[in-house]
Amino acid sequence: MIRHFIAIAAAAAVLSACSTGGGNSAEVRARKAANAAIWKTRQPLAHGGRPYEIAVSSDKSFAFIAPAASGFSYTPLDLEAAAKAATGCQATYGAGILALLGGYSETADLRPIQGKVTDFKYWRTDLAC
Repeated sequence: MIRHFIAIAAAAAVLSACSTGGGNSAEVRARKAANAAIWKTRQPLAHGGRPYEIAVSSDKSFAFIAPAASGFSYTPLDLEAAAKAATGCQATYGAGILALLGGYSETADLRPIQGKVTDFKYWRTDLAC
């Protein structure tokens, strides 16, 4: 019951932000452009026998990471380990909305979630160096 309430509240918050134009503000467009520029710097990464791509922010505060091939499952723990291997920093998966919707765990298979996102590009991991 509480999980459904939280999911509905989160959806309402997202919808209200979109209806007020907040999702298309100059600040949001600038952040999206900055993220796109960071993602363009991505490099190949092999970790645990699996191919990934990773792009690290210039201040090493976060990294974007995504599988570079299909056909394998991966979890938030896999992304954290791969990001740590690439950067030498402690990495923490940014669960974001997934944590609000319930059912999130560090061992959840992210592949099915990725498949539901039309324009999937990457996941975020926060870095502590």
